[in-house]
Amino acid sequence: MPFAAAFDEPEDLVGAAASLHDAGVPLWHLAFLDPGMVRARGLGDGYLLFGAYPAERAPVVEEVLRETFESHRGRVLPSAESYRAWGERFFPMAPSRPTPTSAQRKLVPMTELAEALLATRDLSTDPAVQGTVSRSGEVILLTFDAQEEGWTRR
Repeated sequence: MPFAAAFDEPEDLVGAAASLHDAGVPLWHLAFLDPGMVRARGLGDGYLLFGAYPAERAPVVEEVLRETFESHRGRVLPSAESYRAWGERFFPMAPSRPTPTSAQRKLVPMTELAEALLATRDLSTDPAVQGTVSRSGEVILLTFDAQEEGWTRR
């Protein structure tokens, strides 16, 4: 079952991701996008936290997701938008697209995620970031230059 929530501030996104990880919510996948990557994927504006869980875990997971998003000022997205975010999880890699050339990878502990997200602004004038939260609490950050990749209008 895909889920997604939108956040206006990076601190709220990071807080929600950390809360879900710390609570040990049984998810299949937990990832996020910064505003640059949200725009590149055509998913709106702001920060996006998304993922999926097995349908049989819904009674355990859904209440925790709702409470976590509310406590961190997130807006739960409708099912159709959640499915769309989930369907785009492999962007920008696709057989029909050229391989991105501006990708920078970084592995950071959850405790350093807020600072790492802010630091991506120093890497590019038009950053687009996606992150994946691991079960160990580390986050894999992929940072791209959206303008260099042709994901923004010049």
